[in-house]
Amino acid sequence: MKGKQQLAIFDLDGTLIRGDSFRSLILGNMINRPMLAALVGLRATRIIARSEFAQKAHRELKPLLLQPDFMPGFLNSLEERIFLQVLDRAKKCKSNGQKTVLLSASPHEYVERVALKLGLDKGFGSDWRNGTYEHLYGQGKLDFAQREFPKEKFNWHYAISDSQSDKPLLDACNEQEYWSGN
Repeated sequence: MKGKQQLAIFDLDGTLIRGDSFRSLILGNMINRPMLAALVGLRATRIIARSEFAQKAHRELKPLLLQPDFMPGFLNSLEERIFLQVLDRAKKCKSNGQKTVLLSASPHEYVERVALKLGLDKGFGSDWRNGTYEHLYGQGKLDFAQREFPKEKFNWHYAISDSQSDKPLLDACNEQEYWSGN
C-alpha cells in the first residue's frame, strides 16, 4: 500500500448533515412544481423504483439547481444541519494527508459544492454521465468509487455512513464507521 494515496469517503445525508437534503429540496419545491408532487405519489405507492424517482425528480429540479441565486441560500441551509463531529473527522483525515471525498445519492450540482465549501477535496453526487443517469446509491456508489478511485492507485482507508445501503462501500474500506448521529 506504500505510495498509494489514502482515501477517506464521507456520506452526506444523515451522516455529514442531519436529514435528507434531496427530500428537503423536493418537499420544499412541490407546490411550485406539480410534477414533483406526482413523482412523490408514484414513489410512495411503489409504482416507480427509487432510481427512476431520483432521476426524474433530479431532472425536474435541475433548472432550479442551475439558477445562480438559488444555490447560496440552499448551501447555507445545509451548512446549518452539519454534524460537527463528522466534519471534524473529515478535517482530521485531510490533515493526515488523506484525500477526502463526499459521495452521495443526492444531486451532484450541490454535493460537489458542499464538499468544497466544507474543505473536502472532492464531492460527487448522482448525475448524468456519458448519457446515462448514474444514481450513487448502494452498489452504484461503490461502482462509482471503484471507477474514480481505483484500488491500484488509492488505499481505501476510511468510510463513514449512516445507511445500510452503503454497506458494500464501507466493507471495501480498511476502516468503516456506521454513523448514528450521536
